[in-house]
Amino acid sequence: MTPRERVFAMLEFKPMDRVAVDIADGRIWPELYDYFLKEHNLKERDEILNFLDTDLRWIEPPRTDNGGFECVDFEGFRKKWPDHAIALQSFAVPYFWDSCARLGTTDVFYTIADEPEKYESMLQDMEKISMKILTDFLEAAKDNIDIVVIWDDYAGQNGMMVAPEWWRNVLKPYYKREIDLIHSYGRKAFVHGCGAIRPVIGDLIEIGADALTVFQVNAYGMDPKSIAEEFGGKICFYGGIEVQRLMTYGTPEEVQKQVRYNIDCFKDCGGYIAATCHSIPEIKGENITAMCKTDRNNR
Repeated sequence: MTPRERVFAMLEFKPMDRVAVDIADGRIWPELYDYFLKEHNLKERDEILNFLDTDLRWIEPPRTDNGGFECVDFEGFRKKWPDHAIALQSFAVPYFWDSCARLGTTDVFYTIADEPEKYESMLQDMEKISMKILTDFLEAAKDNIDIVVIWDDYAGQNGMMVAPEWWRNVLKPYYKREIDLIHSYGRKAFVHGCGAIRPVIGDLIEIGADALTVFQVNAYGMDPKSIAEEFGGKICFYGGIEVQRLMTYGTPEEVQKQVRYNIDCFKDCGGYIAATCHSIPEIKGENITAMCKTDRNNR
């Protein structure tokens, strides 16, 4: 299978020759460049990705000085990577995260509780911006991308920062409209939500999210086995290789063990891409290599 065929088989819960693999959001940080130059004499981003044999290629449009985005040669990017799944980091507005940035992480909760109309009005203003960003990118990209990522953060490692019921009533409709827009262009919708978001995974399935990124398995209630048992075959999971301990302090053998464990958890339902949960400079280069080079055959 080509990498693109492999990713689409994952998204459609079909048999694959092996589980797809990726580095979170396709990002390679300076320390990782240094490692691959020293250990493998690889200097360029493309050389590293090809060496690791990752299945996705990411477009992250650079921002301009005035807050917009530079033009992206989507057609050229597709021609360069015709056999890989291409994901666009869309920079759609993260509603809860942005409202915390605007109001402050304390005052945002006072506004939600005491001035719900003001909060809703702010969300509506955000949506106008977000939907325009998404529409502009989708129009420009046409058929040259496969996946669009929208993101928000509303959970910590021990639980959600907001009540799940409030999330359903207030935020969920905004995410649904963005997912519907992405689907109207024939693209897959990846929804970022790290941390302990288990209470709303069923809601993400309901509104049509194709995959959850970044599947943070060290957060409360996010263990691969029970997640696969409850939600497997309904939404795909991207991530599952945690970075706070395993990828920073663990050994390559421990990394490979975790990859194989995750694959075993999802072997009966499919829908899993092995990837780091986050990108941080402390991650060991040898552990990135171990993750990508693990025997990922479905068993």
